[in-house]
Amino acid sequence: MRRVLLALLLGLTAYLAAALSITTPDALYQCKPSILTWTKTLGPYILNIVDSDTEPIWTSPNTDADDKLIVVPSGSSAAWIVDVPAGRNVTVWVKDGEGNVAGTWPRVIGPGSGGCLGSGLVVQA
Repeated sequence: MRRVLLALLLGLTAYLAAALSITTPDALYQCKPSILTWTKTLGPYILNIVDSDTEPIWTSPNTDADDKLIVVPSGSSAAWIVDVPAGRNVTVWVKDGEGNVAGTWPRVIGPGSGGCLGSGLVVQA
């Protein structure tokens, strides 16, 4: 009986360790690079940067034309040049190759330079 419980516990621990999650810096600044990181599961990963001012934060990401979709083939991080105006709220979502989805709490974009707005530059970190 102990062996069965131990096996179940180890299996549950492995499952929870592999659960998809995503993190962003606590502060995001207009036109400054920010590192987005997520738990490595099965790629490819689709990052979706959603305007939280216009979409409820509790909805999972979709492919709205106003959202920023970025595909990262593998790895567990990407650098995003924050091309959103200061004062806006964004939520960052990630979807893995198995269809699992995780998101962040909304972040308010802080002030920065305005030279990058709309560029959407993301590179795998």
